[in-house]
Order: sequence, then C-alpha cells, then structure tokens
Amino acid sequence: MLTLNDMPATEIRRFLDNAIYGDQSKNTNWSEMIANALLDKNPHRLSDFLSHGKGFNDSTKKAFCLLLQVKPVYTQKGIDEVIAQHCDIALERLLLQRKLRHAKALENNAHDSLVNAFSNGKELVDWVNNLFESGFTKLLTKGNKAYLANDAGAGYHLQRAAIRKYAEVLSSSHELQLKLA
Repeated sequence: MLTLNDMPATEIRRFLDNAIYGDQSKNTNWSEMIANALLDKNPHRLSDFLSHGKGFNDSTKKAFCLLLQVKPVYTQKGIDEVIAQHCDIALERLLLQRKLRHAKALENNAHDSLVNAFSNGKELVDWVNNLFESGFTKLLTKGNKAYLANDAGAGYHLQRAAIRKYAEVLSSSHELQLKLA
C-alpha cells in the first residue's frame, strides 16, 4: 500500500480532485495548493485552507483525512489535531502560530491607521517601536488613560486612540512571540 510520502504530487492532486469534485482530471489550483502543503508538511497553509468549522470545506477535509488514512473529521478542533499530527508539530504551537499570524495582520492594519491618522504618523510609529525596543512592552490602563510600561513600572502616556491601538497590537504580538520562543 502506498503512503502519502510515496505518492507524487500529481497523484495526490488527482485523488483530491476526485474526492472533492468527482473528477480526477479536473486539475484544479485548489488541489495543487493542498497537495503541495501536504507534501511540504506546511501547517500554516493547511491551517489556512482547512481549519474552519463544520460546513466549510468539508469535502476537502474529508479528502485530506482519507489521504492521511484517518477517520474524517470536520470540526476546526478535529482538523487542527490532524494537521498537527501530520506536520509533527504540537497542537498548542500550531494554535499559537495562528494567533500570531492574526496578530501580525492586526499590527499591519494598526500601523497603516496610525500612519494615515496623523501628518507625523511615521514618526509616531517609530516612537512606539523605539519604546518597545527599550523594554516598554506592557500596555497598562488606568481609567481612560493608557500607558506603555516596562518591567520597573515606568511608562509613557499614549494620548491618542490610534497610538494606543498600535501599541496594543504590538504588545499582543510581543506576548505571543514570547510564548513561542
């Protein structure tokens, strides 16, 4: 019996097209992306494609599980477990990496918002980044006021909502990076 590692990408692609669309000669980009992610054991790509709740890409989830010779699962938690096992990565690490990718996307959005909100937006971004590099990585709030603080409790007042939001997402990303280290 052939294992997944013995199968060429074209064979995996045919299997996926047959299982998903009922036509092994369909030769879709979708099956190519899944096949490449499977062979590369790329948990990020597989997670992006498959880690969704029941009812979303169920035929692809079923084909994925059949290729790996495991009982088909359709829930996000179940498919995450299968991906983690296939890619030889701890489930907790897979979930943290997904959260970090999401936090980085939020960081990019907050960066752009801050740059566009003020005429000196780029300077404000640099200021917040320099504070982070200097150890001011904790976001503290007292009433309506927000501060970027260091471990000693010293801090800088973040006077505008856009600055606060940028510092908030940087802090979140920083915490996740520490957990993954």
